[in-house]
Amino acid sequence: MKQVLIFTVFWLNISTLFAQPQNVRVQEHYSVGLALGKNTSATTLTYNQMLVFGKNYVFHAGTGFQLTSYSQTGRDFIGISKNMTDIRIMAFPKGKMNAINLPVFFELHGKKALIGLNVDLLGFSFGKKRDSLTLVGAKRPDSLFVKPTLVNFLGRGTNNVEMYIGFKPIDELTIKFGLSFLFAEYYARYRYAKKDVNFGRFYQSAMMPFISIIINADR
Repeated sequence: MKQVLIFTVFWLNISTLFAQPQNVRVQEHYSVGLALGKNTSATTLTYNQMLVFGKNYVFHAGTGFQLTSYSQTGRDFIGISKNMTDIRIMAFPKGKMNAINLPVFFELHGKKALIGLNVDLLGFSFGKKRDSLTLVGAKRPDSLFVKPTLVNFLGRGTNNVEMYIGFKPIDELTIKFGLSFLFAEYYARYRYAKKDVNFGRFYQSAMMPFISIIINADR
């Protein structure tokens, strides 16, 4: 809870804290991105604010909100909880989950190019509950079902890391190319005596090339 409060205060005060010094400014970004891999894909919608500072405004750092929609077909989900690493959900059928995360961004800028990294820190996931699954490594409970892990935090849940380079044909537009490292997680449960019982956490990871189009706007 303390970390959430710190990030909330930072977000609400980012422009007022740093708007005055002449060598620091705030820039807003609106972007849409697409990542594609084998039997996987992810689309992103992002809004962020970046502090722009340093000699020639080389350094950019900030935070914002990112909506990630992840889809996959026919891939396994592997047990991640204690004593579950040898258990997997085989050939997971068509699945889709969505996550809203608070990422942090770090970039180094030249006049027409940049290199950067963004990492999801905290957020929430949501998606359809799924059942009728095939397990390997353990007997399947009669009522086994999975849902996306609700809270994303420090590698738990659905998180995305992007490493990229970018080009700025004009000041108002940036095109980024890079690699997306996405970690998606389901929480498995089953019914016993009319109550839901935890069965374990199952994850899937994907490394995908991506492209993003960004609209830049000074505040």
